[in-house]
Amino acid sequence: MALQEYRRGEILSEQPKYEMVDTFEIDNGELGNLTNVHTFVLGVEWEQFKQKLLSGEAYFECMVHAENTGRLQNLTARYGRRFVAERQITDDGDWEWTRVVIGEPVS
Repeated sequence: MALQEYRRGEILSEQPKYEMVDTFEIDNGELGNLTNVHTFVLGVEWEQFKQKLLSGEAYFECMVHAENTGRLQNLTARYGRRFVAERQITDDGDWEWTRVVIGEPVS
């Protein structure tokens, strides 16, 4: 019973189910040198970027982590949108950023 949760003396029979919702464009352990926090941040950024793509907005600009630029470019291509990485910026911490512009669908 160590894996079961209790609430007010009752056993909750269902545990949350987790599943992969997207590939995140990774393989070959390319995130192996990153901390769990860093990897989590990149995954959250991926999902937020994807939702912005799916929103139907014809044009938007945003700053993304440099490590995600290639992945997000591939994601953008999957949805047939234009992707331009404009410049890379380093902040005072461990992060490098890329300003990207997403345009209308490629015809």
